[in-house]
Amino acid sequence: MIWLIAFFDSTLTGVPRPVDIYVDNDGRIYVLSLNGKIWVYDDLDDTPRIYMKGLSQPALEMEFLGDTVFVMHGRYLDAFFPSGRLRIVNFVPLTGNNSTFTLDTVRGYIYMALEGIWQFRFAGRVFRLDIDGRNLYAYSAGFRRPVAIDVDSAGVPWIISEVGDGVYGLYPVYEGLNYVNLEPLIYFSSRPTDLQIWGNGFLISFDEGEVILYRRFRGEIYEREVLLRTPYEISSIFLRGDSIYFSDYVSGRIYVGRLKLLEANR
Repeated sequence: MIWLIAFFDSTLTGVPRPVDIYVDNDGRIYVLSLNGKIWVYDDLDDTPRIYMKGLSQPALEMEFLGDTVFVMHGRYLDAFFPSGRLRIVNFVPLTGNNSTFTLDTVRGYIYMALEGIWQFRFAGRVFRLDIDGRNLYAYSAGFRRPVAIDVDSAGVPWIISEVGDGVYGLYPVYEGLNYVNLEPLIYFSSRPTDLQIWGNGFLISFDEGEVILYRRFRGEIYEREVLLRTPYEISSIFLRGDSIYFSDYVSGRIYVGRLKLLEANR
């Protein structure tokens, strides 16, 4: 088994209500705040500056593709280019912060999961569309309250969604399936806040302050390793190399640590 633990290098401040993090190849740290701004730290010793403002509230999530940033904010999913903006979607539900999206940059798709508000005709569905906004269609259905979605190296989307009151689950998302009565692969009794696929495992943060790695052991059996246990309300995580970044929603702090291999016996 591989044991991992994080050691903190830096703590960054200055962004209210951070909900998402992205770190580019040059080490710049982009932080999306709930109030509709993207902030950027140019290095670990820097104070944040505004990278983008005027987004609709609540701002929920962002993804970068080169110099283009995709943002889910208010009722919209937009792509912002250096030369302008492309509106991808204009029907995101406004009743909660439980819609999410991700990019499959290899195959050129966006996967978008919308909150399961049953009076809303797109409730609980995962949509797939081309990265330029064309060819939108319902890919799967039956997700009550999606929290996070990511795509693995084989092109399979994985989603965390609420199963029942206070209980959440992780599902592989397959085209044409309705998940209303399907069991998740992994159950969670704490509320997950973010998901990042990492190799053959799933790195998941929780609002109670933990970051846990679930790795496939055999078949559909997964090992569970706690990488971080903190007193913070973690809202987002990001891995870049051996560095882990996470945000505390309450204080607005961004923490930067290192993942260190302690023991490996396989």
